[in-house]
Amino acid sequence: QQKKLDGVDYNWEYPGYDFRTGYDAKRLGKDYRGLGRLLNETREALGADATISMSLYPDGKQEDLVADAAGPLRAAAAWLGGNH
Repeated sequence: QQKKLDGVDYNWEYPGYDFRTGYDAKRLGKDYRGLGRLLNETREALGADATISMSLYPDGKQEDLVADAAGPLRAAAAWLGGNH
């Protein structure tokens, strides 16, 4: 509010991914739960009128994970305009 921000853009690359071993289910869950919390806290801090956008690495898996994410991330996806 002090800085009068109208939004934020997050760069979300390779969550849950290890370049040596590939995707890890345990790490994926942790990363996506963290993303959900981050987006919820961002919405709370900036308010309903702020823009929240997110970029991710387009490898096919990331898009599916964002689309299938449960709980807070679904609400966050609505805030993002449903585009993933």
